[in-house]
Amino acid sequence: MYRKTIAKCMTYRYTLNRDVVNLFSPVERLQIVFNMYVRKSYLISWMRHLSHILATQDAGAPHSRTESTPWDGWIGPPIAFPALDALNRDLAAAKPGDMFFAHLLLPHHPYTVDASCNIKRPIFTSWRESHTHFLIKSHAVTADERKERYTHYIPQVRCAMHRLTELFSTLKKAGHYDDAIIIIQGDHGSRLYRNEPIKENIPVLTDADFSDSFSSLFAVKMPGVTPGIDSVMVDLPGLLKQVQDGVLHSGQPVKGPTNPVAMIYDATRGSMNKKVMYPLSMPAFPLNSPPGR
Repeated sequence: MYRKTIAKCMTYRYTLNRDVVNLFSPVERLQIVFNMYVRKSYLISWMRHLSHILATQDAGAPHSRTESTPWDGWIGPPIAFPALDALNRDLAAAKPGDMFFAHLLLPHHPYTVDASCNIKRPIFTSWRESHTHFLIKSHAVTADERKERYTHYIPQVRCAMHRLTELFSTLKKAGHYDDAIIIIQGDHGSRLYRNEPIKENIPVLTDADFSDSFSSLFAVKMPGVTPGIDSVMVDLPGLLKQVQDGVLHSGQPVKGPTNPVAMIYDATRGSMNKKVMYPLSMPAFPLNSPPGR
């Protein structure tokens, strides 16, 4: 019988930890703390919201959720860097049969790092926040705004690839890479949609909205599998089952259900609703430019 034991578990905070604080200057630390605990108050949020309404009314512009949202205190990808460093050290000491699981917030909003994983400065003004104001219910951004957000998101994808390459190099140096099974998956899409995938927006949701919201990377490296790319739409449990059943080993094409299901949030009832997703047009997004749609 194979016995499973957990030798080590590490949880990092979504905001600040000691290792991340050391990446910032004393002045920047004060700015971060101020934004985290003062600017997120309901009173100040309402004041910002009111000032935005007055400004758009004065300008004769329609009211929407496309206002410029201040940074809300989340650091984003840098909080994952200490965890990646620890994972790299553990991989260097790995033994055959060891298994590692890591949930890393990279890429993620706000867009605080560049393609080389350096923190963008000046902080806040160079960090593009993707989330819109929670006080405004309707959600729609323009095509130009979507493209602009991707120009900040894609460098973080490059950063993630850079950090993953470091992990692969460590496995190669330790002599484990060729026999290793590596599974990389995203927990959701970029979420840089034009229309938020909620029940109220179902009549206007497009293929691009679904792909931005729900499509995510799933990559497998394992012995005996020839490298390749398959764009078939498959739900995550179905993908994992095909990996377990050895479909990839046999060289068969990945099989996907005809109509996968997405969960759409109903803000009125506070519940989730199933929405059938039909096969989407999924163009390859080059890493040196934003998507054209």
